[in-house]
Amino acid sequence: LQKNLHLNIMQHIINKYTIIESISKTQLSEVFKVQNLNGKLFAAKVIQKESSSIYGIYDQEVKLLKQFQHENIVKIADHGEDTENNVFFIITEFIDGQTIDEYFPNGIYDENDFVTFLEIARQILSALSYVHKAEHLHRDIKPSNIMVDFDGKPYLLDFGITQILDTITTTKEDFFATQVYAAPEQLRGDKLSAKTDIYQLGITFLQLVTDDDAFDKFKHKTVSLWDLIEEIRLSYELSDLESHVKSVIQQMTAENPDNRFENCKALEIELR
Repeated sequence: LQKNLHLNIMQHIINKYTIIESISKTQLSEVFKVQNLNGKLFAAKVIQKESSSIYGIYDQEVKLLKQFQHENIVKIADHGEDTENNVFFIITEFIDGQTIDEYFPNGIYDENDFVTFLEIARQILSALSYVHKAEHLHRDIKPSNIMVDFDGKPYLLDFGITQILDTITTTKEDFFATQVYAAPEQLRGDKLSAKTDIYQLGITFLQLVTDDDAFDKFKHKTVSLWDLIEEIRLSYELSDLESHVKSVIQQMTAENPDNRFENCKALEIELR
């Protein structure tokens, strides 16, 4: 975002909200924690637009996403454009919790972790199934886009943001941070499908069942995906499930989409 886009400008953009703090920032966007007049918290995502960006296309895309109603998908409350500061903005419900990797700080190791993980995975797959049936994709599944609240309920964040950015800008976000989760067809620029989301979810799950050092080596391409999957180690009490977990993640992250799970329902059945 432009360096002069500070909180006072944000308050000009969204005069119905009070800015509390900046949560995160990337090359093209910034997220703020905001509060409305009734004291309810929201997240405000502000997206830098280009001169060629057309508000009508952006408006149409967000209105479509607003129609999605699923308990595990963060809901869009408001959106608009600030022509003076050359930005679009999206207001979503605020989830007070942790990203999924923060929720499992030591990974998924013992039986309690595993039971909790399976329930979270089931709910995320339900949300993805819902959007896939509506013929939409997430396209940017990674730990930072799965929040878990303090009751253990997971939420998919930034659903549709990749599509929105594609409609309003030709500039791409810094891809290094997210390419580790990208499916091979995304890196090649090929046609995407629901199986693309399944691949990204597979890499996200893999991060939770391998240690940080091993996953960092994979990020920096010094360890292959196959070798990383072989690094999966569960506790002794879960040792009987270790080979099954490896098999599921191998199928989720198959190079060829045809070799992945057919859909989220098939994957959910396999995880039971």
